[in-house]
Amino acid sequence: MHITNRLFPGHLFLLLGLVFCWISDCGWSQQPPKPTTEITISVTPTKDPNVFMIALQNVGQHGLSVVLGGGCTESHSDVTAVTYRLINEGLVQIDFRELGRPCAGNYSFTVADLVPGGSYSYDMHVDDTTLAMDEGLMHAVNAGKAFYLLRVIVDGEKGIEENHWGKGSMKEAGKFPLWRGKAASVCIPFPSPGSPDWHGYAARGGSLRNASCPAE
Repeated sequence: MHITNRLFPGHLFLLLGLVFCWISDCGWSQQPPKPTTEITISVTPTKDPNVFMIALQNVGQHGLSVVLGGGCTESHSDVTAVTYRLINEGLVQIDFRELGRPCAGNYSFTVADLVPGGSYSYDMHVDDTTLAMDEGLMHAVNAGKAFYLLRVIVDGEKGIEENHWGKGSMKEAGKFPLWRGKAASVCIPFPSPGSPDWHGYAARGGSLRNASCPAE
């Protein structure tokens, strides 16, 4: 008696179903969907080697408000929820932030209200950051003795948590729902390739190919 004759019709349908699942994976091996990107951030060097333009853009479908910091003025010095990260050739990471200004009252939030497709930009002055307070590191950077990459990270949740005690309600801080996500820029050379520091690095054989940007 042939083996196929021993299979009942129900068993045959089950076997065919298992074969179909094997071909189509039946969704078992599918990866969970990645979170939808809502905010992107970019960093661009300027003619001044100590100034970088930071830009946030809403690439989502709805308006979002990003809490960037808080203080007595609405200046770039009050953007404290953004982290600037230096990465050297050994992939050692050094984080620094803007100093912000002391506030004796009249507290206000620094918020980027972004419509879909809208953007918000400001200038980051290295001299107004905690990096400038580290004289040894700043000397090494300015002397061109090593090559660094610069990455910018914005953390919406951090901005909300750090300023929840401020005057007024966080719910009223922005025009749109508060963004609680996290976004990181691509890495760019630091200092800028147009600066004298970069020329010194390049003269010793350094190039962009010697550096790699670790995943965030």
